[in-house]
Amino acid sequence: MAPTRPEQPPRRYKLTVPAPIADRLDAYALASHQPAARAAAGLMLAALDRIDTPEGAELLEARRQVQELTGRVEALRRQLAERAGAGAVQQPEPRWEWPLAVLLADAEWWDRWLPRLYELLGRHLAPQAASSSRRPAYGERERTPAPEPMVDERGYADLLGFLFPAIRDPQGTLTWRSPSYAAAAAIADAAGAESGATTSTRAQVWEPVIRHVAEALGALESTGEPGADAYLRLRAEAEITGPWARTLRHLVGEEQPELPRRRLA
Repeated sequence: MAPTRPEQPPRRYKLTVPAPIADRLDAYALASHQPAARAAAGLMLAALDRIDTPEGAELLEARRQVQELTGRVEALRRQLAERAGAGAVQQPEPRWEWPLAVLLADAEWWDRWLPRLYELLGRHLAPQAASSSRRPAYGERERTPAPEPMVDERGYADLLGFLFPAIRDPQGTLTWRSPSYAAAAAIADAAGAESGATTSTRAQVWEPVIRHVAEALGALESTGEPGADAYLRLRAEAEITGPWARTLRHLVGEEQPELPRRRLA
């Protein structure tokens, strides 16, 4: 009869975990009526058992591939940074602080993330109907047609096309993507202004709005990378539809932030 192997004594580990994980562990131990250390040991054993299954092996392989792809992305970013430092155009970080011509030139980036922003803004962006001083006669219905919604080809709000309509110029048609848009808007609005007014609101707010939109796209991009946390993405979307949209209204002059109402001198 073969001798039995002596049972190995248990080993003691001292682990330090972040406070949020410790809180979850304490709650689990309390619910399962066992000490926290025993609960942690049971969870660790269950996790090790899952790793030994085919599904666990697939999960480990998927995580390894994600880490490998993340490493490749970081390596490519370092290479781009080295090339920029070696003589290419120096681009300050973050993206929304790039020189405006460089920022607008990255058409692929705008085309990738603008549709995701427009999805959050919904499908009901439309200019307000022009008010009329004439009141309809008794029994007469108002025939003012509802303004057409400013949407993209999918039916979602075309925010930048709404705020900055295309301008017909002797050199062609300029859209908000052109670095010359503000200058062309100032000339066009001065030519069509009444009583000699020369101020063009859209020319003044064009650059701040473009950078503000780029900030929102940067938030969507950073929360859409491999391994990103879905909770962070939801937080970014909530910020865009809430505080970000309110700041946008401040930029274009529709609302005013609560500022001090008296001088200190």
